Amino acid sequence: MADKSRQMVAKLEEIVWAMDPQHDSLGALVSYLSFFADRFLGLANIKLVIDTSEDAASLAVDAQVRHQLFLVFKEALANVVRHAGASEVRVVVRVENRALHVVV
Repeated sequence: MADKSRQMVAKLEEIVWAMDPQHDSLGALVSYLSFFADRFLGLANIKLVIDTSEDAASLAVDAQVRHQLFLVFKEALANVVRHAGASEVRVVVRVENRALHVVV
């Protein structure tokens, strides 16, 4: 019951974050991805390293795009935990030629 409650709270957190227009920037997205990854990977004893460019932090990213990027990121982390046998995950976020690159 406690585990299901924690899962429900985490899902609710994700929905609230995704819908809040205050988070419509790349900087806010990277901050949330870092928070989520640190918590998620910490449970699996996997170290997280984040590499981002500061100059892209103010770029606008709307709620739908943020949520879709988050879902893809979450799946990538789940695959690392399930299949990679990793001790460290490096996440690189860059904007080059008006294209967003997120590498896990």
